[in-house]
Amino acid sequence: MREGENSHSRIKSALVCALLILTTAEFVTRGPARALENSFDFWLPYIGAKAWVNAENPYLYSNLAHYWFESNTPKARSLNSCRNMPYPVSCLLLISPLSNFTWDIVKLAWGAVCVALFVAGTFELIQVAELSWRRYSSWLLLAAILGFYPILSGLSNGQIAVAAVMLTIMCVRRAALGLDDQAGVLLAVGIALKPQISLFFLLHYFVRRKWRLLAFAAGSISAIWLLAIVRLANCAPGFLLDWLRSVKNYSAIYVEGFRSATTGYQLLDLGTLIAPLTGNAFLNQAITASILIPLFLLYGLSLYRAPRTVSTELLYLSILVPLILLSPGHRFYDAALLVIPLAWCLSAKEGFTKLEAKLLLCLLLPFFIPGGAIAGYLVDSSRVPGDISTSWWWTMFVGHHHIWLLCLMELVLLRRLFCRVLADGRD
Repeated sequence: MREGENSHSRIKSALVCALLILTTAEFVTRGPARALENSFDFWLPYIGAKAWVNAENPYLYSNLAHYWFESNTPKARSLNSCRNMPYPVSCLLLISPLSNFTWDIVKLAWGAVCVALFVAGTFELIQVAELSWRRYSSWLLLAAILGFYPILSGLSNGQIAVAAVMLTIMCVRRAALGLDDQAGVLLAVGIALKPQISLFFLLHYFVRRKWRLLAFAAGSISAIWLLAIVRLANCAPGFLLDWLRSVKNYSAIYVEGFRSATTGYQLLDLGTLIAPLTGNAFLNQAITASILIPLFLLYGLSLYRAPRTVSTELLYLSILVPLILLSPGHRFYDAALLVIPLAWCLSAKEGFTKLEAKLLLCLLLPFFIPGGAIAGYLVDSSRVPGDISTSWWWTMFVGHHHIWLLCLMELVLLRRLFCRVLADGRD
């Protein structure tokens, strides 16, 4: 009997080791290795940081175009992309130390920063999930994160989203340990880099009444913004209005649509599904808000009364993640946040929670491949007949299948939440 158990254990260990080797190889080849060649998404904040360092308005097309030509940045991107700079000035300040180097060195340095944050965030997440390295679940989570395609896509494109996600995860771990000062600073840096990801976690901790964390986060983000604004206050006094205009123009693309299906199918926000039905930007935003705002309020009310245990915190953060991704302005690489519900799946206990975790894991599996990019490539290369690729069902269910998966995830997690609330009510 014991020999059979040992043999079974050795087989499982061998399979897990093989999976780790495969996912590590995939991570290296599709993540950091590609980043050395691409990192195209980082070039816009890079040239914006150059303008900021030289006390020039980073949201004016003429300034960005000047540094675009001067910096030998990747010409694979159109110069027209310089017309709208969505990154806040706080982000430009944080990456400004890289602005003095050439693009080739910057790609290497930013890739190293992102990989370091990825390693730190991954191990912090395993700790948040309270998974022991003596159990297979921790190694399976590590393998899953290594092969999670939104992270690979973000790393290969030099996306700031990866850094923001990992900083937020590190904040969650520090908050769980009671290190609210460190958690607040980490969250502030994440907000400064990409507010549409990390800012929602600030609201989470507000409902949780983590006042010390909030104080450090508010103080840090205020200091970052103050330093960034002072640099441009005299030389470019209208930069804030120019930034808001850029954000508005950039956001309009999400409603009007992209010329390339490969890009359009990368969108995750709920408004992408509603836009073809309404054909009106204001109506689209109103319907999206009428769906998401009540869900956020329900989340906040439930969180306010929830017990302060690690398992409960991970469940609530898992519920928050799909809501964040369904809100306006998110793309496939932002789905790196889904590693949080992925950790909840592998740390779930027995009973109904385990069954729901398995269902959630099935909904997460399509995010291990770039399904939207593949569907978009088939359309753009005319490999799919035009009468099919332009049909409502193809766009709604094939091109944007990731959005439906996020909606189903939220339903599964909300059901788990209601079951917990009812159980607490009976007690």
